[in-house]
Amino acid sequence: MNNDLERMGDHAVGIAQKIEGMCDYREILMEHGMDELVGKVDIIVKDVINILNTKNTAFVRDIFADAAVIEEGTQKMTAKILEEMMQKQDVIIVATNLIIILTHMERIAGYATNIAESVVFIVDGKMIKHKHPERDDNEEVVN
Repeated sequence: MNNDLERMGDHAVGIAQKIEGMCDYREILMEHGMDELVGKVDIIVKDVINILNTKNTAFVRDIFADAAVIEEGTQKMTAKILEEMMQKQDVIIVATNLIIILTHMERIAGYATNIAESVVFIVDGKMIKHKHPERDDNEEVVN
């Protein structure tokens, strides 16, 4: 879990380095729904810290659900950005930085799910790696 937390921090630094040059492109970020995804990443990180501190696995489903939303959102946003890049070559640098930021956010969500899986294993003794406890067909996995 420590390794996953460290990687999350590395990705947060990567976001901070890329976002600094994006201040002038706030409208583009808003247009693509970046605020919503950033909010989800913020929530998932807070939930992971919560389950680490409390050992309360009640937030595991939320973490998996938020990770799925983040993954879907980053993929859709990346596709839109790539399409724009093909049409408007003057946005290539900004768009590339935005894609890098999206990749960092998606990885943070991935590491958050790794930590959630580990906490469930430690607290409940259940192995949920590679399963999706937010889906009904795995109802017995996480109570």
